[in-house]
Amino acid sequence: MELILVTEAEARTGLGHYEETIALAEEFRSRGLCKLEIAISEDVASDLLTRAPVSVRRVILDDRGCRSLGATVEPIEKKGIIVNLRSVAAAQLKALASSGAVVLCIDETGRDLPCHVLVNPTWTRIQRQASGCEMAMEGPQYLSLAEGYRRRHQQARSFEGPLRSLVASFGGSDLSRTSLRVIAALAGWRPEVAKALVLGPSFDSRDAVLEAIEESGDRSWTVHSSPGSLVGLLGDADVALTAGGNTLAEIACLGTPGIVIHEDPHEGEAGRAFESRGFGRSLCQAAELTPTALRQALSLLDDPAERKRQALAGKTLVDGRGAGRIVDIMTGLLQ
Repeated sequence: MELILVTEAEARTGLGHYEETIALAEEFRSRGLCKLEIAISEDVASDLLTRAPVSVRRVILDDRGCRSLGATVEPIEKKGIIVNLRSVAAAQLKALASSGAVVLCIDETGRDLPCHVLVNPTWTRIQRQASGCEMAMEGPQYLSLAEGYRRRHQQARSFEGPLRSLVASFGGSDLSRTSLRVIAALAGWRPEVAKALVLGPSFDSRDAVLEAIEESGDRSWTVHSSPGSLVGLLGDADVALTAGGNTLAEIACLGTPGIVIHEDPHEGEAGRAFESRGFGRSLCQAAELTPTALRQALSLLDDPAERKRQALAGKTLVDGRGAGRIVDIMTGLLQ
C-alpha cells in the first residue's frame, strides 16, 4: 500500500492540522503497513519539516497541484490519500481521487464533501448530500492526538483545595489576541495562582504580551513560546483557558477542566457541545470577554469536586485514540 497525507501549516491556520497529520503518520509508521509520505503546502516553515517522522515534500494545493499529486501515486493495487486542511474544496478532493486513490478527508465544518470517507472530529453534524461522501464518521473520538496524550490519559487526576494553577492557550496564531484580553481580565487576580501562557509559533505579538504582563504587575505569569509539547503544561494545570479548537479536546483527554473563550463561531459550538456533555464551560467570544465573567467562571472551579467531575467527563469523551481509529478505517479500505 502507498499513502499520502496532505496537510498545511501557516500563520492563518496555525499548526493544528499539521500536528494531527504528524500523529497519523506516527500511527501508520508504528504499524509498518504502507509506504508513507506527507505532502504539505509550499509556504510551510522549513524548521517544521524536521519534526515529521516520514519524508515530506512541499506542494501547491490548488486543483492542478492536487491532480498532479494524485498522479504521482505509484500504480499499485491499493493507494490512499488522507486530506486534512482548514478549508478543503470539493474540486481538490475530486482532483486527488482522479488517480483512483481512496480519499479520506478530515474536515470539521459540517459540510458533506465528495470523498470515500469523511471524518469530522467534532460534534458538528455533517449535512449529508447525494453528491457527498460515501461514509461519514463524527465526534472527537476521531481527533488525531499525539501518543503523549493517550499515555497521560491513562493516569489518574487528583484535585485538592482551591485553584492553584491555570494555563491559557489560544492556538497557533491567536488572531483575536485573546491572550492579551485574558492578561487584562486577570490583572490583580489572585497572584498565588500560577498562570502559564502558551504562545503558538504563528503568534506575532510576544513583545506586547510581555509588556502587558509587566504593566499588570502580576508576577505569577510565565510565558511559553512554541513549546515542543503541551501535554505537561495542559495536564498539570488545575484549569485551562482555550479557544475551543483542538486544545479543548486535548484538555478533555487529559482531564483538565476548561473554559472556552472562542474566536470563530464553530469553536463556540464546540465549547457548547462539550459543556452539554458535562465537560468545560463555553464562556463567550473573545471580543466580549469581561473581567467579571472570567473571574466568576474560575471561582466555580475552586471546588475540587467540580474539577474532578469535569475531569471524569472529559476523559470519557476523548480517549486519545483517534489516530488509531482513522488508521483502522483507512487500512480496512486498502487491504
